[in-house]
Amino acid sequence: MESKTMSTEFSKGKVAIVGQSEDLNWFNTLPGEQMAIRVHSRDVGGAFTIIEVRVPPFIGPPLHYHEEREEIFEVLEGRFRFHCAGEEFEVTPGRSVVVPRNSVHGWVNLGPEAARLLFTFVSLINHSKQMKR
Repeated sequence: MESKTMSTEFSKGKVAIVGQSEDLNWFNTLPGEQMAIRVHSRDVGGAFTIIEVRVPPFIGPPLHYHEEREEIFEVLEGRFRFHCAGEEFEVTPGRSVVVPRNSVHGWVNLGPEAARLLFTFVSLINHSKQMKR
């Protein structure tokens, strides 16, 4: 197993070890959906979390929002319909969607095959603490 090493300003000299996607610990969320944490916030001083998700056809979360974080999605495989701040649009592989905090959003895999997303949660609380230093 080959691991990649990453260091960030937020980790204060500590190093986060990031394994290959086949070496991740997957857990079930929505029926048939699986997630794996690629980079945990505890390894980067709370700055962000990166999660990979495998999404079955026609599955997605209900509309929701986050008060204390922004969310960045990148479509790795498949096609998704996103709803964000009252707008709907289709997103295909290689495209990213940035969802500001407090924006109502959701998404669904348009199928017919399983699809994959990478999403990053950016903590605005931790970011504002870093900016004050």
